[in-house]
Amino acid sequence: MSGSTEHIQLFQEQIRCLATALRCEFALIGVLDQPGRRVDPIAVLDQDEPGQFAYDIGGTPCAITLRDGPFVVRSGVSERFPDDQTIVHLQSQAYLSYPFQDPVTGRAGLIAGLRRTPLDEHADVLPILSAFAESVTTARLAQITNEDNAQLGHALDTAGVGFAVVSRDGVFIRGNARARAYFGVRGDGSLVLTEPCGTPRGYRLLCAAVRAHTRWAGRFEAPAFCGLPGLIGTGP
Repeated sequence: MSGSTEHIQLFQEQIRCLATALRCEFALIGVLDQPGRRVDPIAVLDQDEPGQFAYDIGGTPCAITLRDGPFVVRSGVSERFPDDQTIVHLQSQAYLSYPFQDPVTGRAGLIAGLRRTPLDEHADVLPILSAFAESVTTARLAQITNEDNAQLGHALDTAGVGFAVVSRDGVFIRGNARARAYFGVRGDGSLVLTEPCGTPRGYRLLCAAVRAHTRWAGRFEAPAFCGLPGLIGTGP
């Protein structure tokens, strides 16, 4: 099921935000094929044709994720999985993943990312991964029920992470309820910070990055608002 352009763009947004939040050089959303031996990607970071990146799960950490659940390797993943060509080619140090049940196919799926730098031993990444897996499941459910754009946006408002896309000149393009809670939007579409609990330094840095035309500005944290990171990126 290829999905509409709207859904494809949404999955691309999600994978970019995931890579930004976790500082990954490679990331994907994928679903296990019918025989259960290969992952068919739905979205791959910075790739317009994710299907070209289908891969056998034998000898990969993804096999562990799909079998046992969330799986994180904080360092040395290339040495631990020498048969995984993508990991070895990217000289990856860390692997982060979380499974989900795909409502479109009824099969297991996963989100996964690779880092060339080790992951700090104290970094708690599972809540972020879990929120993304939840949002992907919601988007896939919207896809199979053929919801229109407005309904899709409404469905994503229930996701556990904030998504927003902002133009390079700081104009708000789209976002879900959690993202809109962080920012107000002026009549001309430009962003203005809302400060129900004060403005953390991360907000100021993020807005400065957007105004400086940084393409993927990064993440902002607002634990006083929702207890989870919010994610934002600037669009074309």
